[in-house]
Order: sequence, then structure tokens, then C-alpha cells
Amino acid sequence: MAVLSSLRRTPSALLTNPVLFVPVLIVMLFQVPQLALQSINPVLSSIVSLGFSLVFIAVMPFFQGGLIGMADEALNGRTSLQTFVDDGKSNYVSILVAYLALMAINFALGMIAFFVAIFGGVFLFQSGGLQSANIAVLAVIGGIVAIVLLMYLLRPVLQAEQAECLGA
Repeated sequence: MAVLSSLRRTPSALLTNPVLFVPVLIVMLFQVPQLALQSINPVLSSIVSLGFSLVFIAVMPFFQGGLIGMADEALNGRTSLQTFVDDGKSNYVSILVAYLALMAINFALGMIAFFVAIFGGVFLFQSGGLQSANIAVLAVIGGIVAIVLLMYLLRPVLQAEQAECLGA
């Protein structure tokens, strides 16, 4: 598997290219103010956290594209911060679109789960609560929810294996 061979080569790539840590450290430094504000003023910390979240939505696709490009180049030799900037720029739009699509899907699934839980809870408690509920029906519903959740969580792994089998 390509992932395993890359993971075996990762420690040596990090040792020969410590510049890979620079973008990560910069992102970590941007998170320090909101962590420090939590103990000083929790309300202000929430506002700053919201602002940083909005900024990170726009910045993270650039960061991810650049870091992946640097990591790929580091596995084949030396890398530089110029690779980070070039790959971040060239992959920004595609990663941003994928990121926003994934966020929309997660939002939609979260809203569906929220309303199903609310209406299911209201229905369950109007019919007498858990004491009068049929255990077999609850087990089937729980099994279906568990299977759907497992399929959702394993989807990226299955897609990666499918792409590897197809030679992509």
C-alpha cells in the first residue's frame, strides 16, 4: 500500500527537511491568543475563536495544499517554503471547494440527525417513554444508525482503496 511505504519514509524526510515544521508552527502560533484568552475572558475568547474559525476556513485549504506539496517533495529529496507557497496557490480552489462541499454535507447530515432525534424523542416520550417502547424496534433503529454511521466514517478509507486498485 502506498500509504504504508510513505509512512515508513516519513521520519527520514522530516529529519532531512525540518522546514516542514515551519508552516505548522505558524498555524499553532495563530491559535495561542484564543487559548490564552480562555482563562482571562471566556466571552472574548469565544468571539476571537469565531473570528479565527472564519479565517481558518479561508486559509486552511492553502495550508493543506502547500503542506501536502512540501511533504510529497520531501519524500523525494529536499523541499522549501517556496514549494509550500506554489502548491498552496495551485491547489487552493480545488481544496476549498472540496472543503466547503464536505462542510455542507456534514451540516445537512447533522440537521437531519438533529431533527430525527428531536421528533423521535418527542414520539418516544409521548408514547410512554422507554418503559413502553418495543426493545426489538429500538434495537433495529440503533443497528441501522450504527451501520449508517460506520459507512459514513469508513467512506474515505474505501474510496482510497478503490482509487489504489484503479491505479489512480
